[in-house]
Amino acid sequence: MWNNRYKEFLFSPIAVLANFTFFCQIPYFFGEDIVNARTDYLSGPRIDFWGGTSSLVYGYFPSFGLRWQISLALVQILITAVGLNRIFSRPLEFNRNNLLGLFICYSALILGSQMTRDGLMFSLLTFGIGILKSVATAKLSNFQLVIGIMIIVFAMSFRPWTALAIVPLIYIIFHHSKLALPKFINLTLILSISLLPIALDVAASKSLRLEKSYPAQQVLLMDAAATFCYTTNSVTGEKAKYILTLFSDSERFPEIVCNVFRPDTWVSLKNAERLPSLTDEFNFHLIAPGEEKKFSRLVHEWRKLVLTDPISYFQNKIIFGGKLLVGSDTRGLSFLSQDSTRNRILAMYRIPYELAISLHLYSIAASIIYLLLLPIRKFIRNLEDGLKLDRISIFLIFSQLLWLWLSSIAYIGSNGRYTYTVVLLSSALYLGLKTDSKAIGTDNV
Repeated sequence: MWNNRYKEFLFSPIAVLANFTFFCQIPYFFGEDIVNARTDYLSGPRIDFWGGTSSLVYGYFPSFGLRWQISLALVQILITAVGLNRIFSRPLEFNRNNLLGLFICYSALILGSQMTRDGLMFSLLTFGIGILKSVATAKLSNFQLVIGIMIIVFAMSFRPWTALAIVPLIYIIFHHSKLALPKFINLTLILSISLLPIALDVAASKSLRLEKSYPAQQVLLMDAAATFCYTTNSVTGEKAKYILTLFSDSERFPEIVCNVFRPDTWVSLKNAERLPSLTDEFNFHLIAPGEEKKFSRLVHEWRKLVLTDPISYFQNKIIFGGKLLVGSDTRGLSFLSQDSTRNRILAMYRIPYELAISLHLYSIAASIIYLLLLPIRKFIRNLEDGLKLDRISIFLIFSQLLWLWLSSIAYIGSNGRYTYTVVLLSSALYLGLKTDSKAIGTDNV
């Protein structure tokens, strides 16, 4: 059985797409953040700015005879493909009826190949979710269930604050398969997935003896800058102004900050000092490693800011959530900017993916609209059925909204890649579970 399944996979559309993705994406296998994480660990100050798990993985990942990013990309694409094959338990074929499923797989493989923490997290999550779906549908062993959960926990340690949002996805997999787990096991799963990722990240930081660099300051900076620039409460504005002075030695910094601050990312403040007109006056800097007292003061002042004016805090989170709801990655087609004919040809493989990004089709907003439109379409076609939102859609929407809420709280920017993970996973699960329903005649589950 297993041999037949693997032979089937090797010649499947998912495997074909995986091969195309690897060879066409080779020019993109670099990744500034992961290179910085590796460099900081191997030859730099060994700080925890990139997270303990990131430093562990990127610091020790071998090259296997190739440039280490290419080796990593090969692993990410492979486990993404295997995970997708498990999620789509009925093999996809290259035909008109499977166009949406094939497009989701194509998009998932490109995201899973990206040299970012989100790319690696997504590939691991897809692999882990695929294992759990196999456990649920094929009644596999408890050992495989534990392996799947461990992979998911490891994946979420790259962005542990969003871990809770994965629980609804796991719940619907087991509920849909009618595989009833004892309440104790359900509670253990929820606690494991919610709490273990942060514990794993902290443990990795301690075991690697990484110096504290206070990455949480990015979130507090965004909150303070947004409050200072948007609030109509003068007292709150003064509190936020004091927080901003912790990030600059320039007395004029608070006067200039709102001219350059963009709620899309905290990096707008960092990049502003490159402007010739602001170089001498802006003088922006994050709190440096070792400045424990300064960071403690930042946390103390931020708490006062939130507790004395929670309305402004929640208003800012609504603004941040609105930006994350749509996402704001760079629009355009990369093949137009390539410097060689070979790279332009390879980059053409990404055109559908980049068009989808430009149209915000991978956003949480687009995903929820799609899930809501499907029952409306069915209702219009057959009025007797009534307007019903099935259980699968409810839990997928809940998962995405939970991810949105958690990301808004820990907001540092509205890059689309911060939310593509939950959207593409939800899309793949929706199609995979719906296909299973039709196969066993339970489409309304």
